Amino acid sequence: MEITLSDLQKHWKNANSRLQNVVMEIKELIEIISHYSAKSLMELFKNILTTQENFSENQIRKLICAMWVLHDLGMIRFTKGAHGLAITIQEMLLQGKKVIASKLMSLLEDTIEYLSEDKISVINY
Repeated sequence: MEITLSDLQKHWKNANSRLQNVVMEIKELIEIISHYSAKSLMELFKNILTTQENFSENQIRKLICAMWVLHDLGMIRFTKGAHGLAITIQEMLLQGKKVIASKLMSLLEDTIEYLSEDKISVINY
């Protein structure tokens, strides 16, 4: 998938606002979404929830931000009404409640309608 830098910036600002502040710079986002598909980021997210590895809050926020951008671009789609569940998972994880987030994630997985395997190329960057 290709996207212009200006369009990507709109989605980046929206994703950062969902996390209540600037989580990552646009350059970092471009690096992530040009190297990882939505499907591979979802696998990484599930790995964070199910392993004992410690990820910094900053790393988790960046991953969540990138996933919201992919969602806004239509590369991750949930059934209607599942957005609240996604936001709850985000908040539980950011509060350090991995067990609850993991259990909710198993419910969210059942609502995924589409998970792209494509990576993104940014035009005019």
